[in-house]
Amino acid sequence: MTPVEILRKILIFFIRLKLYATLIVWYLAVITKDHLVISGDLSLLQQNDYTVEFHHISLDYFDRKFLKSIELKLQQNDYTVEFHHISLDYFDRKFLKSIELKNVKPNRTHKAFAAAFDLITDIEDSDRYKVNVKGFRILSNGLDHLIGQFNVGVCQIIRKNTFGFEQIIKTGNITPCPIKKGYYYANNFIVDEKRMPPYLPEGRYKVITAIVDGNTPITITSLFMDIIYKIKN
Repeated sequence: MTPVEILRKILIFFIRLKLYATLIVWYLAVITKDHLVISGDLSLLQQNDYTVEFHHISLDYFDRKFLKSIELKLQQNDYTVEFHHISLDYFDRKFLKSIELKNVKPNRTHKAFAAAFDLITDIEDSDRYKVNVKGFRILSNGLDHLIGQFNVGVCQIIRKNTFGFEQIIKTGNITPCPIKKGYYYANNFIVDEKRMPPYLPEGRYKVITAIVDGNTPITITSLFMDIIYKIKN
């Protein structure tokens, strides 16, 4: 008996008893180059009374005994991002001799960033170095409301081209991991807004990004931006 048949029998049992059940349904997720395709046998649960608005999907855990790696991607084309400025809040001089971030405008329609840093220790290709990202929506009363956060390896971001990170490599001399100590720069880096999470509410945001070695911060930056939804005809 397949798992779907077992689930169907369990559902029928609860339905016959006229009980309400909380259902946890596992889907087969297939990752393609451009989007996430979700499939599964849900013939028992057909309905035409409501619609579903999907906000986001997150990977909370996977067992390395079964999976070498797993990646979930969501892309969006509903809103544009207007970047205001980026600031350097902190850096650890045990890792960096110096670091500089600039807001630049390569043309009339885009805002970009430039970075330069002098690395005095190697960044190994391991899970030791992480990027912690926290996104806050700035409310009308001026308070920050945490809307999401994630923690991922520095080298994984480069390899997986998260948020279009590959553009940083193309606009400067930063290398894929391992990153050897030395002087690095990236000019006119533009964040790929299509790789931003979908369905974020319109408004002003602050994104705090910390690169850490274990629990020790190496750098902390703050990025301010507006999310503006496109007008649909």
